[in-house]
Formats: sequence, structure tokens, C-alpha cells
Amino acid sequence: MIRLGLRFTLRGGREAQARLLFTALGVALAVALLLFTLSGFNGLKANDARQGWLTTSGQNRIPSVDEATSVPLWWRLSGDAYGDRLITVVEVAPTGPASPVTPGLDRLPADGEYVASPALAELLEATPPEVLAQRFPGRLAGVIGNAGLTSPDALTVVLGREPETLEDAPGALLVRSIETAPKEHDYGDFLEMTLGLGAVGLLLPVLVFVMTATRLAAARREERFAALRLVGATPRQVRVLASVEAVLAAGVGTAIGFALFWVFRPLVARIPFTGHPFFTGDLSLGWVSVVGVLLGVPALATVAALLALRRVHISPLGVSRQAPRRRPRAWRLLPVVIGMGLLVVVPSDIADARVRTFTAVALFALVVVGLVVAGPWMTLVGSRVLVRLARCDATLIAARRLEADPGRAFRAISGLVLAVFVGTVFSAVVGTAVYRGSGTLATSDLPLSTLVQPFAIEGGKAVSAEQMEVLFAQLQSLEGMESVIRVWGPAGAGPQERRDGLGLMTAGDWQALGSTAGAEISDGLVAVDYSALGTGKVRRHELPAAGRAPGNLIMLLMRTDGGVESIERARTFLRVHLPDGLRPYTVAEVSAADRALVRMLERMVNVGVMLCLVIAGSSLAVSMAGGLVERKRPLGLLRLTGMPLRRLYRAVLLEAAVPLALTAIVSALAGFLVAGLMLSSTTTGLRLAAPQWGYYAMMIGGFAAAMAVVCATLPLLGRVTEPLTVRME
Repeated sequence: MIRLGLRFTLRGGREAQARLLFTALGVALAVALLLFTLSGFNGLKANDARQGWLTTSGQNRIPSVDEATSVPLWWRLSGDAYGDRLITVVEVAPTGPASPVTPGLDRLPADGEYVASPALAELLEATPPEVLAQRFPGRLAGVIGNAGLTSPDALTVVLGREPETLEDAPGALLVRSIETAPKEHDYGDFLEMTLGLGAVGLLLPVLVFVMTATRLAAARREERFAALRLVGATPRQVRVLASVEAVLAAGVGTAIGFALFWVFRPLVARIPFTGHPFFTGDLSLGWVSVVGVLLGVPALATVAALLALRRVHISPLGVSRQAPRRRPRAWRLLPVVIGMGLLVVVPSDIADARVRTFTAVALFALVVVGLVVAGPWMTLVGSRVLVRLARCDATLIAARRLEADPGRAFRAISGLVLAVFVGTVFSAVVGTAVYRGSGTLATSDLPLSTLVQPFAIEGGKAVSAEQMEVLFAQLQSLEGMESVIRVWGPAGAGPQERRDGLGLMTAGDWQALGSTAGAEISDGLVAVDYSALGTGKVRRHELPAAGRAPGNLIMLLMRTDGGVESIERARTFLRVHLPDGLRPYTVAEVSAADRALVRMLERMVNVGVMLCLVIAGSSLAVSMAGGLVERKRPLGLLRLTGMPLRRLYRAVLLEAAVPLALTAIVSALAGFLVAGLMLSSTTTGLRLAAPQWGYYAMMIGGFAAAMAVVCATLPLLGRVTEPLTVRME
């Protein structure tokens, strides 16, 4: 029977070969997407491993060398920036030849040398020395290898120092090894829940697509297998034939999917999913993933093929006589109802945050599966409504077609339904975090390009008044500098005033900040909240400035023309002339971490929804094309009886649009409800925010794209309904 199955599949005529080809291509696309999803998770783990050495401390979890025999190394980690890109600065001072060496280097740089990442080396070469290179004293002695880089575009520098230089430097550590353990993340339950939603939201649509692709032209196969039953084939023999065809198509598709993965992996690695691209090798597949996909996809295809033969097993005449299919019942709503009901009750009663998050994600997966189960019943309801509203032949044909086989009609649009649901949940959860979060993303009063140089209020190395006057004059003369504003602390300020952030500035500087509140002040000093100024907020202090004298300089605010080189030239000047001072930063960097998290979440939403739409569109195209091919005889007969082709077009469009619109609305409403329940299961205290215009644009665009896919298959309808196709086989 296996040889017969291979013959039917490979030599069964053009139709069988076309079915094999399209099924294999559909499975290949699904497998490629599945592999990219799995490799993406491995890429995140690899990125954590690459960042591990930057967490080196005196108590490393996994030392790189035997600390009992190694020689100590002075180590200091700090940060810098160029534009909106962070620079990781590592200063090292070996105390002997056996000091540990950082990853990506053959030897540590000596005093007066530094090594940089390839991206930073290119940036140093492309910019004038006073803009960036002067921050790193000495000469460039080499580049850091990939083993020491967190990403291909990472800006990292390792500076060589003398031990005496770092011995008294603040933040310096004496270590005996480099950390090799991956970086640990202290994700809150909100972010862990979001990552779990992303994993489920990407994997389940891919699996649905595999099921859809393997059931391509299922009706034609049912007719062939029913004919075999009529001539004496046993149910077991029919199952073997169906399994051979399914395994062959899925096996070829899986092999093509792996080939697509390896071909397009370098391009996918460039997508800055976490804010930075991946190394191509980091998008790897473990042996568990490879074996699981190689065996799981053909097994899933076989199960889908066997499930399609239920009617053939019951009665060999069932297909030939067009025996009515069993109508879906309302019980199909139970998984959705149970999942949502448990989301209301269970997570809030779980004390452990990780268990609570896992439970919420598992219930989310149950709701996703429940939507797939309930879809045929919702399609049946929509078809019955359409029957009552039918006023022309095309509408009635579409309605009766949906009513006759709601399961098949829903399978064509099931991917889009899942895309709507997953996109709604993601947009609602992430949108709520962005618009109802902690407020760190609020609009700044100062331009984001404003450079801030804070000075230590207590302790630290003091800068004399004479040095500051020279520094102030040189800053004002820099190219691109528009104004330099000084903020003093009150002379004799007590601890409470320092905690309150009381600062003083001249009336002219106050007006230079752009605040209308100080327009009537022509001389004297203005009391300001310097803590707020450091974050870009311009606020008068409640305490008056009258009777107070300026003391130590506590902050410089520098407004430039906004150009990157102007900002970085001033930053480099400060780093050179105040090497032991606090690091200057721009207002944009204040909320850089929060903005990076938001951007990562937004990218997760965009990538997730786009992948779901790609999967769904491919699934819809495969289903529509397969449905038209297997219905070419009844559609051709309708055309022979005088029905215009445009009315057939209308019937096909209605078959796709009605269930899609109905189930998409239900899925969107369910998505908002699930998002609200998921947020309530976290400790953030966030309440669901109203969707923004981007969500509506995504939904409308998705629906329009779906209908465009359906319209793209209409030319096939004209070809398969030609008079010559209406013939007896």
C-alpha cells in the first residue's frame, strides 16, 4: 500500500502533482516561520550569554579561570554615549601576566592602549577626534572579536590602565576571573507575561497553518478514497494511502522549510528585535527543536489527513452521495468560556509570581485554541443570518456553501482570526503599559538634545572656581554651542534643602531655558528644582531665592544646535577636562531604559502581528486556492447554466468576508477582555487603556489585506470554471 500511495501521489496526474507541490510549499513556509520563531528564542539566550562578561564582579557565578591560581585584575565598568547609542567602557589594569583576559581578546591592552568593537572603530574613524576619540586616551591597538560583543553594532571599548590609576578610582573592583554565566534578568511579572504571550501568539498560528496546508484539496482526496472504499479497500488501507501522501508532502515541505531558514537566516538576524541585530550564528536551533520539527510536522500532517477521512471511514458512499456533515454545536464555545472564567478566578489566588504568570499564559493558550474550536459554530451562525438576508443568487450560494461546511470555511480564515486576537491582546497590554505607565515617558520641557553635566554635591573631587570659569568660557566657544546655563547650590544649604533639590540660577539663564514663568524677572536669582531640571522639567522651587547666595556649582545645562556632532563634541570636552567627574548625559538618556523597553515591546507587537498576518495571509491564500480547485465542477456547472462570472466572484468574496468579519469582531472583543484579565493578574496595578489609532489601522489594514488575498485568487476561479473543466473523469 505504501508503493501504491507513492504512485498515486507522484504519478496521479497534474492535479495530484499540483496538490503535492502547493501542500509542500505551504508546509515549507510554515516550517520556516516556526524555525525562525524557535531560533529567535535561542538568539535571546545567546545574547544574554554574550552580555555575561560585562557583569563581572568579585563573586562570579561561573569564573572563566581558576581563581585560586589567577592573578588579580583591576576592573571598572562604566557607560558613555554617542547620539542615542550607548557605549560600554571597560577599564582594566592587570597586576601580572596571569590576569584573566576578557572575551574577544588575545591579550589585555596595556596602559596607553585601547581596543574597540568593530562598530566603534568605524565610528572613531568617521568622526573628528574632538567629537569622540579624545575620550579614550592612547592609541587604538585592535578590535574586539565577536566573542566579546553583545551584537554586531555594539559600541564597546576596553581601556588599558595602570593598577595605581584604578586602585583609588570610584567603582573599581579587584577580580580574579571574568564572569562567563549569562546575564540574569530581573523581569517583572508584566514583562514575563508579555514574553509568554509572544511565544504562544507566534507558535499557535504556525501550527494552525501547518494543519491548513496539509488539508489542501481535502474534498478531492475524500472523493478518491471513497471510490477506493467502493472497490473494496479497507479502512486501514485507506489510512495508509492518506498517511503516505501526507507524510510525503510534509516531508518535502519540511526539507524546503529548513533550506529557507538557512538561506534567509542572515537577513532575519539583521532585524533589531531587541534594539540590536543578532549575530547570524546566534539564531541557532537545538537538536530538540530540529528533531521535534522533523518528526512533529509530518506527524501533525498525518493526523490532519486522517481526521479528514472520518466520513470515508463511516460510509464509503458518504462523499459520493454528498452526505451532510455534522453541524457544529454551541458546546464549541466551552473552551473559550472556561479559559476566560479561569482567568477571572485562578491567577489572582496564586501567590507565587512565576506560577501566576505561567498559569495566565497557559489559560491564554486555552482561549486561543478555544477560538479555533468555536470558529465553525460562529461561521454557521453567520451563514444562517446571511440566508435570511439573501436577496440575490450570489448571496444565497455563499450562505448555503457556508452552512453546508462551516468547518472548511472557517479553516480558510482561522489564521486571520488568530492574528486579530493575538494582535488585540498585544496592542491592549503594551498600549496600556505605554499610556498608563509610570510617567517617565512624559514630555520634556527642555529639548531632548540638552546636555546635562551634574557635579557631586557631597564628596567627590571639587572643581575650583578658577577652573570652572575657564571651563565655562571654553564650553561657550565650542562649535554648535548655543548657551551654557549654570545652576548653583545655595551657600550653606542644609541636608533638607539638598534633598528638596533647591538650586539657584540667574534670571537671564532662567529665561534662556524657555520658561515664560520667569519673563518678568530681570535681575537677581531664581530658585529652581535642579532635580527636575536634570530630567528635562523646568520648575520654580517653592522656596524663595531672596536672601540666598550661590555656593558650589551643582549642574551645567548645555543647549546646542541639536546636531549629533555638536552634542558629542561638548560631551567629549567635558569627559577630557573632568575625567573624574560625573558622566554628562542628554535629557533623552534619562528615560532611555524605559524607552528601550517600550520600543522592545512595540517591536514585539509589530513583529508578532506581522508574522501572524503573514501566516494568516498564506493560510488564506492556500485555502482559497485549494477550495476553488476542488469545487471547479460545481462552479463550472453554475457558469454553464448562465450565471455570470462576476456573480461567482461575489459569492466567493462573501464566503470569505462574512465569517471573517463575524469571527474577527468576536476575536477582537475577546482579545480586549483577555487583555484586561491578564493585566489584572499582574502586580502593576494597570487598568486597560482604550486602543490607539494604530490598532484600528492594523485591524482595517489586516481586513483589507485579507480581502486582497481573496481577490488575488479570483483569476483562478475564471480558469477552473472554463467549459472544458466540466467533464466526467
